[in-house]
Amino acid sequence: MRHRTGETLPERVLFVVPRRWLAYGPLSGSYLLTPFAFVAGAAGLAFQWGSELRIDGRIVVGAGEWLWGHPLLLGGALVVLVLAMPVLGAAMYAVFNWDFTLRARDGYLVAERGLLTRRSVSLERRRVRGFELVEGLAERWAGVARAWAIVTGLGDSGTRGQLLSVIPRRAALDVVREAVGPILTGLRPHPPVARRRRLFRAVFPWLVAAACAAVAARSWPPLWWAVAAALVLAVLGVPLGLDRYRSLGHTHEGGRLSVRSGSLRRSQVVIEERAVVGWTLRQTWFQRRAGVLTVVAGVGAGSGGYAAIDVGEAQGVAFAAEVTPAWLAPFTEDAPFTEDAPPS
Repeated sequence: MRHRTGETLPERVLFVVPRRWLAYGPLSGSYLLTPFAFVAGAAGLAFQWGSELRIDGRIVVGAGEWLWGHPLLLGGALVVLVLAMPVLGAAMYAVFNWDFTLRARDGYLVAERGLLTRRSVSLERRRVRGFELVEGLAERWAGVARAWAIVTGLGDSGTRGQLLSVIPRRAALDVVREAVGPILTGLRPHPPVARRRRLFRAVFPWLVAAACAAVAARSWPPLWWAVAAALVLAVLGVPLGLDRYRSLGHTHEGGRLSVRSGSLRRSQVVIEERAVVGWTLRQTWFQRRAGVLTVVAGVGAGSGGYAAIDVGEAQGVAFAAEVTPAWLAPFTEDAPFTEDAPPS
């Protein structure tokens, strides 16, 4: 159905997050630290307002020292805090994201949420240039995701641009498809050298830490536990590095481009090619030796730039030239200069 320019459209609810899905909230990670944040906040309040509350700071310090001197009680308190993590995390997440609702209203996307304080953010649809789909490691295991809009002229986009809280990934894709556009699939893989670089970064630092700890442990034997811990983390770095490589990808299709990267926090960005205002082709010394580079699409929205990491040199140049062929023509070999190319 087509509408005339300037016609007022009725409000339409695109999605309301069911309350049972609020249980997914702690999977995002930060809310799990709520119990420890409460303890730290209480201690800070005692020190800052101790005189007004008639609490001597020395009493707080003495209580901490007494608890440290009773390891069983300290261990029990830590166990209680750990067990409270999912419960309090879910509670705090529910407070901030209660009845998360996404509406389409008069050319705007309106996101509303909150229990005690209702927060409403309006995003002008003509300024929306794409979206970002984010999945943490635990979220990927559970099959859930979050989504943000990429909007021009929007400050604090990490908070104000949120389209969806943590919901099942399939539902998130359906809502984003209706509100902004479909996600691009069939991402192009990056060369095998990118896999070696991911593995090296995930494993080598822990091997160095293990070696340093082993040298120090010859003088102080208790440090052998640090050696063991570093070796365990090095072993865990292997699947992490492989997963980071599998997450790499980029593509261009139908007037839009997409890049993806990350493992502990995997992010796929889909943006309109008209949003691209420039390119940065970046190579470190190690990337030059490996024959790869990082291609950053400069965008006047969102975080300002989105990167395809460790693509092949020819592959990266071809990707940029595919999206904006006229811009790259003066800089590519055997390509004629065109009048509509931007000045260098």
